[in-house]
Amino acid sequence: MATESETRSVAEANGGESARGADPPAPQVCTDLDFMTMVSHELRHAAGVVSGFLDLVVVRGEVLDERQARQLLVRARENAHRLNRLLEDVTMAMHLGSGTFSYALGPIDLRRVVRQTTRSLSQTLERPIQLDQPAELPPVIADRDRQVQILTNLLSNATKYSPPGSPVRVVVENRHEEVAVSVCNEGSAGSPSDLEGVFEPFIRLEADHPTKREGLGLGLYITRLLVEGQGGEIDVDHDGRAGWTFTYTIPCASAAS
Repeated sequence: MATESETRSVAEANGGESARGADPPAPQVCTDLDFMTMVSHELRHAAGVVSGFLDLVVVRGEVLDERQARQLLVRARENAHRLNRLLEDVTMAMHLGSGTFSYALGPIDLRRVVRQTTRSLSQTLERPIQLDQPAELPPVIADRDRQVQILTNLLSNATKYSPPGSPVRVVVENRHEEVAVSVCNEGSAGSPSDLEGVFEPFIRLEADHPTKREGLGLGLYITRLLVEGQGGEIDVDHDGRAGWTFTYTIPCASAAS
């Protein structure tokens, strides 16, 4: 079967330099040129990896058995999905940043949304998610699909930057005029300084997982804009060994009337 070195060589030949390039620019000096450069680099690399695996199947197809060819095709498909996610992030970030994104705001049952989302993601992420929310919550004014996206982003982030198998907690609080949702992980290394500017574009968490540095660093930036676009706020707190806690709020329907 094709070796990893062969795969990397073909992928890099098609996609250019490694994704582990220079650190992303500081958010306060990010320009349109910085944005286009980073987007071009990440998309070119992802497309190159896909092309590299497919080239190996074509070039070495006669000497590969069915299992080996399938493994290469699976890797190509995984990276094609990653490329699609990058494109979706870039498109959404552009719409959100320009103020052209529209929301389907209305009263929703946030308790049900949180319960269904955590149950589904617990299986998808293969991680226990502990849910703590009151028996009743007032209706909130929000876009249901975007609330699912916000919680999904934060839960995916929490599992990515915590030890495998460790639980993630979701805590929902009624604050009368708003409802607060907190996503907490355990055992994340690092310090509060690791979280500086974390809601700005092109910032990626470091922690003790350097291999997790893939993507454009737009996830938490998009999450912040989605929260603020629905009248809420988002913040993060670091508690040493206890890990990170991301908390966002959603206005209650009574407060908006």
